[in-house]
Amino acid sequence: MSELLKQVAMDGCGIAWLPEYAIRQEITDGRLIVLDADELVIPIQAYAYRMNTRMSQVAETFWRNLRGLQAAL
Repeated sequence: MSELLKQVAMDGCGIAWLPEYAIRQEITDGRLIVLDADELVIPIQAYAYRMNTRMSQVAETFWRNLRGLQAAL
């Protein structure tokens, strides 16, 4: 979806609200500009839940990484 919105904005058909990582190169290249970024940021909250059962090693690693992100905030 973000690719479609990005292309619509680059075609001059409007504006798009996109994550910075999705348009970083286009901003660097001058193909897109950022409008007043400070006023356009919306804080969000995300919640992650897990069951008390054993998870795969990949899932456990993912969970530890999520916990690390939470601790960094």
